[in-house]
Amino acid sequence: FFAMAFWFLSRYEEYQSFKGDNLGRFTFKESFLGRKQKDSLPAVDIAQYVFLNFVGIPISQYHKFNIVATVDIDMVFRFRKKGLFRTVGGFIKNPRYIIDRFVSLVSKLDDFAPEKTVIPFLKSTSHPDFTSRVFVLSSKKKDTINKQVLLENPSVKNQIKSLHGNFKIGLHPSFSNNLNNDWSAEKEWLEGVVDKPVTLARLHYVRLL
Repeated sequence: FFAMAFWFLSRYEEYQSFKGDNLGRFTFKESFLGRKQKDSLPAVDIAQYVFLNFVGIPISQYHKFNIVATVDIDMVFRFRKKGLFRTVGGFIKNPRYIIDRFVSLVSKLDDFAPEKTVIPFLKSTSHPDFTSRVFVLSSKKKDTINKQVLLENPSVKNQIKSLHGNFKIGLHPSFSNNLNNDWSAEKEWLEGVVDKPVTLARLHYVRLL
């Protein structure tokens, strides 16, 4: 049981040679259970039940857990604060959103803003025993995957500060194919906004490097 638990929980398979998806990620079909065409069952939890029952330990004493709600913020705004080039490009590339985009730019309101989406949702899931976590993409580079808005804009910083007052803030490091990528500048920028050390992180596209 202990060897099995270590093998699964350490994600040992992901450190071996494998054929990843288009982003280089380990997929379920490449896993032991996937190759055996088994359902994605909680194998370790099931084994734990069997093990504890075998040695005569009441399961209720050990099988306790909490659910911590988390959110990744890839873009603080959907339409606002993207700069002239990206805004004009958005009008041309996605004409079906012309009215929504125009209304957002004129009214200076964005229904995608964390104050309207993330904060109400996480507060609705709040519980005194845990603190929700929010991971913010703090990259200044723009491409098809890293799509954050203009970070230096005061409105963007204020949205992030409002999150910091309610939840634990972590870094959502930018996506990169460089295995030696350095995210220190992104971390320092986020720490400067929330005025507190950032010790949490979750990689963009949940990618393990």
